[in-house]
Amino acid sequence: MLESFFNPQSVAVVGVSKDTTKLSALVFQNLLDAGFKGELFAVNPRYAGETIYGKPCVAALKDITNPLDLVVVLVPVARTMAVIDDAIENGAKNISVITAGFGEVGNHELEDAIAEKCRTNGINLLGPNCLGHIATYNHLNASFADGFPKPGPVAFISQSGAYCSAIMDWAKEKGIGFSHFISIGNKALLAEDTLLNALKDDPDTKAFVFYLESLKNGPAFLEAVRNVSQTKPVVIMEPGKSQKAQAASLSHTGSLAPNYRVLEIALKNAGAIQAYNTRELFGLLELLQSCRHTEFDGPLAVLTNAGGVGVLTSDLCEEAGIDLKRPSDRMIDVLKQHLPAESAFGNPIDIIGDAKADRYETALDL
Repeated sequence: MLESFFNPQSVAVVGVSKDTTKLSALVFQNLLDAGFKGELFAVNPRYAGETIYGKPCVAALKDITNPLDLVVVLVPVARTMAVIDDAIENGAKNISVITAGFGEVGNHELEDAIAEKCRTNGINLLGPNCLGHIATYNHLNASFADGFPKPGPVAFISQSGAYCSAIMDWAKEKGIGFSHFISIGNKALLAEDTLLNALKDDPDTKAFVFYLESLKNGPAFLEAVRNVSQTKPVVIMEPGKSQKAQAASLSHTGSLAPNYRVLEIALKNAGAIQAYNTRELFGLLELLQSCRHTEFDGPLAVLTNAGGVGVLTSDLCEEAGIDLKRPSDRMIDVLKQHLPAESAFGNPIDIIGDAKADRYETALDL
């Protein structure tokens, strides 16, 4: 259902400007820089008939003969409905409205009308009021993000475009990769449950990370998390503990945050991994780069410098049905040659409290 959204063969950017400081120009340049391999059209009546950034420019979507896979909209809010009508006339399959000024500022009537037109005509709608979306393995950067993330195993889906940008900047420094990077904004149609279900079988996506200030369809999303988390980790950061945070969320995307504690329990029961601050989220993103969730069936070796931690981990492994297999006699003999005599050589392997990095390295190499 969303294959042409994630991997479009034809894209039109409506509102492209020759002013390179404008978001429309940045989105168009991002598509070029990412190496998008399909047909790419600029749409702006001001430059109709010209070539802009090396691509043909037309006056309107209806001037493009073949149905488009993706239309990216960056026109003033008052002109958005006319662009939607043109996209319907073209037969477009997916629309991403990056333009802001809808439900987040009280303009619910226009947002609802656009969503209804898209729904009635079988068009997938991302946004409005979003950063856009990126599919790294498909060379698609239909966003105004600064740069293009490296390919990786994690799909990152965020209600906040600015939070997307912050995560991307940090990830670039750390070498963190993503399969998809999606800013969902006001979620007029496409929301977290639809995207999770659409990507659950994506072979390039091994894990999901969400930043959510509200849920479009709570029961549907919890059911999707329950199903997907059996084979792929689903990490969720959902701010909104305080009343002021909930009020800020309402003014940000026009969405009312659910009761925090109720949602926290519901997500836990559905199998989600929850991050409670950005530091935790960063740590989880690093961990998920080497995710083997569906492949791991044990046995597991535990290496620690604290006996108590080894005992606790043993309990958790037994509860989870994970085998802590004892090393072979030959391996134990080798470990004894390189580690202190006071160490424990079974499993957990305890290299005792004064262990520094070199002792961990030696044990891990063995």
